[in-house]
Amino acid sequence: MQRHGWTLLFHDCLIKQLRKLLNAVQRAQRSNPTRFASNANIKLFHALSRLMLEGIPQDPSRDKYRQGQHARPALPPLAARQDRQTFPIVLPL
Repeated sequence: MQRHGWTLLFHDCLIKQLRKLLNAVQRAQRSNPTRFASNANIKLFHALSRLMLEGIPQDPSRDKYRQGQHARPALPPLAARQDRQTFPIVLPL
């Protein structure tokens, strides 16, 4: 599949999970055809679809997609020292 100049490849496990989610979406549409848009499975499926097919392929190098980026800032030096005092390293003699 091509999107925004990128060839998108998906792992078999992801495809399997997306198919399960799609089945849940279809069940929700059949069970309540007038108000199915409020179903959590439908919202999740649409959000994942937009992200995988549009959001990430448009700019895959965005900082928010990087692995290992933490939401909180690094600990200040004082807090790091306090942690070391709380958990001292004891070596056997």
